[in-house]
Amino acid sequence: MDNALAVRLIQTVAARYPAIVKHLTGRARWIACVQGGEYKTYEFFLSTVSALIESVYEGSLGGEFINIMKNLILGQISQAYETAWIDDGNEPPPPEYLRDASQAAVLAQYEHIEGLYRAVVDARVDNTPLAPLLARAPLWAQRYPEAYNDAKLLIAAETGGKLQWKLGRTEKHCPFCSAFNGLVAYASEWRELGIQPQNAPNPALTGTRHGEKGCEGWRCDCSLDNTDRRRSPKVYNTLLDIVTR
Repeated sequence: MDNALAVRLIQTVAARYPAIVKHLTGRARWIACVQGGEYKTYEFFLSTVSALIESVYEGSLGGEFINIMKNLILGQISQAYETAWIDDGNEPPPPEYLRDASQAAVLAQYEHIEGLYRAVVDARVDNTPLAPLLARAPLWAQRYPEAYNDAKLLIAAETGGKLQWKLGRTEKHCPFCSAFNGLVAYASEWRELGIQPQNAPNPALTGTRHGEKGCEGWRCDCSLDNTDRRRSPKVYNTLLDIVTR
C-alpha cells in the first residue's frame, strides 16, 4: 500500500473510532495520535497521554513513546497559543512573541518526557501498580489551559488590555484563587506581579493564607479573562498584599 494512503487510512479510522488508538503500536500509533492533525484541548491531551502510558506499561509501545510525546506536546501547546490569538479576534498565524513563548513552553515540557518513560518502564518491570502513573496524566494535560491562559496574558499585555480573574469549576478553591476572584487589573500588572493561574509550581499560589494552603497551580482551572470592566480600585496594592501576606 502507498505510504501516503496508509497514513490517511490510519488517520481516518482513528478519527472515527478513537478507542482503537490504544490498540495500535509503533508508527501506526504515532500517526493516529500525532499526525491526525487535530489537537483538541485538555480532554484530548488527557486521554492520549493516558493511552500512551498504558501502552508502555503493557509492553505494546517502546522507545517511540518519547517522540510521540514530543509531537503531542508540540501540537497541543502550539494550538493553545494560536487558539488564544484567534479567540482574541485575530487572523493566524500568531505574532513572533507568541511563537517564542510557545516554543519555550514546549521545550520546558520536553525535559520531563524521558523521566516519565523510565518511570513507566520501571513500573512494568517491577510489576508495580499502573494507577500512580496514570495520575500523572492530568498534570500533562493541564499544560493546554496553562498555555492558553499564558497566551491571553501576553496578548492583553501587548495591547494594553485588562484581565479579570475567574474561578474555575472545582467545588473548593484555594485561598489565593478565591482572593483574586473578580479582580480586574491591566494585563501588564498581573504579569509584573507574576500572578497567573496554573503554571505549577506557581509561587503566587504557594504558601498559606488565613490558615489554608494554596493550590500551587496544581489542577487549577481558574483563568484570566479579557474584560471591559473598570479596573478594580487600588488593585495593584491589593494583588501585592495577597501574594506577600
